[in-house]
Amino acid sequence: MTWTRNGEQVIPELGIIEGQIYTSRLLGTVSRRFCGFRVWPWHAKVDRMSFHPVGCESGLKRVAAAWLLSCLRSSALLMLIAPGAAFAQSSCAQDPGVQKLIQAGSDTHRSYQERKHDYGEALRLCRQSTLAYDGLSVLLIQHQDDEAALQLIQAGLKVMPNDPSLTANLAMVELSAGRPKQALQALTKLQSTAKVEFYRGLAYRALRDDRAAQKSFSMSFEMGYEDPYVLYALIEQDHALGDREAGLEHFSIFSERYPNSPWLHVLLGNAYASRHDVANAEAEYKQSLDLDPDLPMVHYALGRLAFDRGDYLSAGEEFRKEIELDPPFGEAYLYLGVALRREGKNADALPFLEKAAERDPNFALTYTQLAATQIQLQKLEEALRTLQVAKQHFPDEAAFPAQLSNLLYRLGRQEEAKKESALAETLSKKGNLQGHDASDPHTSQLAGGGQVAAPAPGMASSPFSSSSRGEEREERPTVEVHVDSELDPLKKCLARAEKQCAIDAFSKLQDPKLKDQPEYLDLSAQVMSLEGKKTEALAAIDQAIKMEPKQATYLMTEGQIYQRSHDQNRAIQSFLEAAQLQPGWVEPAYSLGMSFFMLGNEDNDTEYYDRGARHFKVALELDPNCHKAEFMLGVVDAMENHLDKAKQHFETALKMSPQNPYYLIHYGILLKQLGDTDGALREMKIAETLDQSNPLTYFNLGLLESQLQEYAAARKQLETAVQLDSNLAAAYYCLGGVYHHLGLADLSRAAYLKFQEAKAREQQEQTDPVEAAFSSSDSRTSTPK
Repeated sequence: MTWTRNGEQVIPELGIIEGQIYTSRLLGTVSRRFCGFRVWPWHAKVDRMSFHPVGCESGLKRVAAAWLLSCLRSSALLMLIAPGAAFAQSSCAQDPGVQKLIQAGSDTHRSYQERKHDYGEALRLCRQSTLAYDGLSVLLIQHQDDEAALQLIQAGLKVMPNDPSLTANLAMVELSAGRPKQALQALTKLQSTAKVEFYRGLAYRALRDDRAAQKSFSMSFEMGYEDPYVLYALIEQDHALGDREAGLEHFSIFSERYPNSPWLHVLLGNAYASRHDVANAEAEYKQSLDLDPDLPMVHYALGRLAFDRGDYLSAGEEFRKEIELDPPFGEAYLYLGVALRREGKNADALPFLEKAAERDPNFALTYTQLAATQIQLQKLEEALRTLQVAKQHFPDEAAFPAQLSNLLYRLGRQEEAKKESALAETLSKKGNLQGHDASDPHTSQLAGGGQVAAPAPGMASSPFSSSSRGEEREERPTVEVHVDSELDPLKKCLARAEKQCAIDAFSKLQDPKLKDQPEYLDLSAQVMSLEGKKTEALAAIDQAIKMEPKQATYLMTEGQIYQRSHDQNRAIQSFLEAAQLQPGWVEPAYSLGMSFFMLGNEDNDTEYYDRGARHFKVALELDPNCHKAEFMLGVVDAMENHLDKAKQHFETALKMSPQNPYYLIHYGILLKQLGDTDGALREMKIAETLDQSNPLTYFNLGLLESQLQEYAAARKQLETAVQLDSNLAAAYYCLGGVYHHLGLADLSRAAYLKFQEAKAREQQEQTDPVEAAFSSSDSRTSTPK
């Protein structure tokens, strides 16, 4: 079956189109007494616990089951889901006065208070009236008074323990309160019917159990519950499981039975959004609002588009509109809170994140964001309670005890911190790192933990690595595996990003037993990558991954090898897989940012810089102390000529890591660009005292001093630079100019020849991506005069 849209042939195939994009025509006309399903784009992969993008960039993600609960509150469908009072009523229930009150309570044209009063009177006259219990509980649920509904249902079940209507309503309330496990327990007491299986499907989906949800929805439909809601939910699970054949079959049925709907524009908008075609996505969403201004989910979708392009003010406005339309929808609160956080309004964000946790307590990302906000607001005890709750909800998730360990260390509770760290390591080794959420964003922070991204050969340590020369990597609880203490010297060399040290330490590992261990293979791959042996490095890390496919650090190593060899697409894929295995780990988010930044360098495309910046912001959300992400935000701003903003980021990074010579060098370069030569010279001199082995320090000092016409001092600095790195072509070029000013013509010509030789070698070497982008135009891009 095919259709045409805008003159193009489209294929109804789970969001796939030949040529451009299309999404399945899933929803038909729905009576206004029902509300339509929430929908989301067809992502083959979903993030679990963070806001970094699905397939490289965030777009709309699948939302929780709250959308249907909101629909049921305001619709007659709630009455249909319960099996109904098809059993004998007690004698008092047959009383005409009681029946009249129940009839009045069911009159939807009367006010809520009037209906509530009539049902209450009916129950006062007859405690055994199933219809009164059922009608009043439904009314309370529809008006979001879940606590009162729960108390009423529990009271009714004491009188009538096996009442199917009350049991179904109990399941509804439990789902609405974010307790799908309890909802399933209630549903097991009911005979399997089409509607009961549909309800079970909702509970399984809230638990992110796609296979069980698909089975329940399929049974519901096959048992005769032919409703567009059921069929849509089934198609959604087909897609989540990658069951293309079933999805096409169910789509065909859907399109034939429900051919027209304003939701078509929403579906098209989702498809455009999944392809990052923002203009067409917004156009479709707005058309859907033209047809129905109260359509749920659409403002959320528009908010996500604004959120992804960094327009947090507009995103916040859309999320607020969604909350007004659909108060139970937890993810609108979550994304509003995150949008406020990204504007630096942590205090304003806190109540929305708290509400998100209340609305959807089974969404791990909410706890990550809430805890991070509480920590930034110095509400450490509250953050501790948040993480403890998260740990209870997700007992198999290594990320939460790791984050707890970090916080406990900060609170000075060392012994408790060690226990949490040990638990995190145990869970990691078990490979139980799958998320409990089917989203984007998603996790808790393993700040500073995990694999090291060492710089390429010839590079000084930089944000491209996990540490800076002269500064040991911060010791924090991490999720790691340790084969033998013999590997520790090599690990320390890699942590300091010292190439020769790593090569020497690796050459001393002679024990043949080590060579069969995956950790040894991982470390050897890192060393070979430093040596430029890409093929050998990839072979080693591939073997380690096959031995321990659930070890996220090995995927990070693989990604870093690809990253250094300029294969950014494969690097991004490896980083995304690592993030899925170890949710909340800051390194994948940061490394994704670096890959996009490097694509910006290679393609001279500012859009890639912006994408990189989004990932650096995600890294800071996972770990507010991730100074290298803060520094890289400054680099991006500097590249886009936002020098004042860059200065703020650099200064923030230096507050986090004040003895970082790499940051000091580039802060000095920035100050020079801002015209503060005294400040630039001061910062570079400090960098020199901290690290006397970095050629970039001496090069930039020499460049600055030559511009200040201090040629003798410049000569000394530049000669030191080329002694430390004979491939630093720019230093030879500048040195030639300094020799010329000093009247040393022969040395000037020799320096120029060295410049040409080094330039040829430099093009074959790996270079620091920050230095390549950030270096001064007069030293990197000018030609000899």
